[in-house]
Amino acid sequence: MICIECGRTGQGKCCDEDGGELVSAKTKTGAENKTGSQRTDNLHNNPVILSNDQGTSATTTPQKNPVPGSNPITPPPFVKETLNNTTSQPAPKPSGPGLKLVNANLGLTLDITSGEILGRTTGPYAQKLAGFPGISGKHLVFNYDVNSGWSLRDLGSSNGTKYNMTNKDWQNTAITSTNVPIPIENRSYILIANVEFVVQIENLSNTGTQRL
Repeated sequence: MICIECGRTGQGKCCDEDGGELVSAKTKTGAENKTGSQRTDNLHNNPVILSNDQGTSATTTPQKNPVPGSNPITPPPFVKETLNNTTSQPAPKPSGPGLKLVNANLGLTLDITSGEILGRTTGPYAQKLAGFPGISGKHLVFNYDVNSGWSLRDLGSSNGTKYNMTNKDWQNTAITSTNVPIPIENRSYILIANVEFVVQIENLSNTGTQRL
């Protein structure tokens, strides 16, 4: 049996590594042959949850403030982490200028660390993304390079990743290629499956003061 998320072999119904469904090798091969068309179709069939940052998209349905009796999409509850004073904490990895992904409509802010996987079941952001089934278990990763800055890389997600400097026409924006680094800029937009985020990169001025 093979995991449909990470490709590892296992026994039973679920993968021990990331919780993905285990299927036969023949079933997985057939599913992979349909992935190219399904990634685009799924994006078009699911409304984009806009970030509510100035721009709007004429081809998508924004997530608006809830009204009585409605059932809006809401992020999972935030659980405050507890510190274990008896356990030493490893030194943080150098990450360069701070990177945040923000969706104000959902009250969702992700503080990105270079090299960490962003996914629904894997990585430090899994708890906040657990309520969004369109996002893959291992969707994408962000990396920082001292020469080229921040970039994103899709990890072969089911519903794809889109990047653009505007959020007005996601339908005609191409899905990024798998495992190809895409440089990202401050105040740009990322569509992870059908969830839109505004990119916020903190820069260091000549005086050493952080600013947006």
